[in-house]
Amino acid sequence: MDDSDNQGFGLKLFQTTNKRLKDSSWLFTSDLNYELVSDKYNYVERYRNVEFDRKWNKVLTNPSALAQFIPQYEHIANATFGLAKSPGKYVNNNTSVFYRPNSFTGFSNLTNLGAIWKKISIVSSLELLNSATALSDTSEVSNAFHSASATLSRPIWRLVGGLGFADERSAFKKDTLQLQSYSYRSYSVFIRNSDTSRLKYNLNATQRIDDRPKNNELATATIGRDINLQSSYTSKKSQRVDFNTIYRQLQIKDTTLSTKPVERTLQSRIELDFHFWKKFIRSRTFYQVGTGQEQRREFQYLQVQAGNGVYIWNDYDTNNIKTLNEFEVASDLDRARADYIKIFTPVAGFITTNSNKISQTIELNPAVFYTQKSSKKAVWARFNSLTTLILDKKILPTSIGQFLNPIQQNLTDTNLISNSQSFRSTLFYNRGNPRYGIDYTYINNNSKVLLTNGFDSRSIQDNILNTRINIGRKLTLDTRLVQGDRLYLSQFFADRSYQYQYYEVAPKLALVIKNTYRFELLTKYYKATNKAEYGGESSENIELGGTFKYTQAGKGTMNIGAKYIKVKYDGDTRSTLGYELLRGLQNGDNTTWNVGYQRTLANNIQVIISYDGRKSEDAPMIHIGRLVARYLF
Repeated sequence: MDDSDNQGFGLKLFQTTNKRLKDSSWLFTSDLNYELVSDKYNYVERYRNVEFDRKWNKVLTNPSALAQFIPQYEHIANATFGLAKSPGKYVNNNTSVFYRPNSFTGFSNLTNLGAIWKKISIVSSLELLNSATALSDTSEVSNAFHSASATLSRPIWRLVGGLGFADERSAFKKDTLQLQSYSYRSYSVFIRNSDTSRLKYNLNATQRIDDRPKNNELATATIGRDINLQSSYTSKKSQRVDFNTIYRQLQIKDTTLSTKPVERTLQSRIELDFHFWKKFIRSRTFYQVGTGQEQRREFQYLQVQAGNGVYIWNDYDTNNIKTLNEFEVASDLDRARADYIKIFTPVAGFITTNSNKISQTIELNPAVFYTQKSSKKAVWARFNSLTTLILDKKILPTSIGQFLNPIQQNLTDTNLISNSQSFRSTLFYNRGNPRYGIDYTYINNNSKVLLTNGFDSRSIQDNILNTRINIGRKLTLDTRLVQGDRLYLSQFFADRSYQYQYYEVAPKLALVIKNTYRFELLTKYYKATNKAEYGGESSENIELGGTFKYTQAGKGTMNIGAKYIKVKYDGDTRSTLGYELLRGLQNGDNTTWNVGYQRTLANNIQVIISYDGRKSEDAPMIHIGRLVARYLF
């Protein structure tokens, strides 16, 4: 049925040359190729390199996308010739033609040159591209593109100084100049030290002039001036310090873009990577400050394919109207059907902001001091820890202290735009030991963000204790104890606010046979109580279940699981807190089950088949099936 378009063909001819000229140190290279693709040819996997799309995407309409709507024969020819004597002395030229009858015509020429004259190094390139895209029988869009750049550098004592220039212009025309047209000119001066030094630095100053269409011609829109300092130091012991700062002044000539004549921004970053005392302490630090403007924004929820989202919609008021207070982060059981994502959309107006961020990671490993003179390892050498702290905030411009100090978190709401804190610390005992191990983790995360409808605040605090005991070679007993606190405050939707404390106990027994079969028996007890000022609701869950996993090398993995969950919740089930504490289940008896199969085929295609089912009291049975096929690069 409809077999007339099932046959297509492609042809590629090429000839390459790579030889040294006679009685010369110059190397001659050439590459001639021609490609023909029929209008019914569809490729399964990309065979053209990324540079092909980058070159021809300078046109108004992507010619590779045209093939999906206007099938045509494609003729592509390239001719490249080059001479090279050393990495700094070379010249090459590439000429390309891309022709699709009745839809696209393109011609491109790119020349690269490298030369050294009296210690002055010259690197330059020149690209010219002319193309025309036929959008219909009577409409044609043409583009004249050119790009030129040159860099001159020369050693000066122990330094290298230089100048740079770049000019680019792309003029789209369809009777008149199109809005996609642009051009810019850039001038720079720089000085840097030798690349072989442990201490490296580079100081660069740049001015860039951007033009945009106005009154059917390109007129100056903005003038930007940047000063950038980069430096790094690496010690003999691999201690590392990196510093990067850039100051920018943007002069706005086109008042239709902004009424602010001059914008000034500063971005600075420092990275430290240290270790002390035989690497007993490993420290990694990242600190960044910046100024600038941020567009005001609001958020909404966008529906996506089931399983690809983060949120689900609960129609609490049963009016079939989606409102912002009816979307919840999907619970573990609902992730397979989560079909909404949160997107932020810009609204009128900008906010001038100051921001800073610090990330600190510290690892402690006492085992580096342990000398193995006996078969029994010292108790103190069995411990190690990993701690991470991340502080990130954006505020309105106030004092220099608030701008630079990431530790200062008690900011007034009138100055705050967003603020987040993340602290995680884990203490391990017998980590990696085949017999038993214990780890304790403390988590404290807080966030506060200003939206058009007020502040949203969230807080998570958890104390987690995990124990692992291997009973012989086949049995493993894992126990997880958690005590935590959850807080959510909304200025606009006050009825969604809550703060509850909870704890859970979750032992699990696993049996592994020949690394092929794995059986797990698990149980969990969960208890949560909301604070009285937010309603005083409570929830109690008892969970029993088991899983079976079969793994065979080269053939795939199959898993089967089932759980029985008894839920007792005394609050409103059609509420944000109700969904949070019920975890997507219902009061009373709940049963869940799942079956999954995963296999990677010989051609790197991975196939995943999964089915999840759920049954709750006074609720219809839910079935979720998924089939995923993906290519592994």
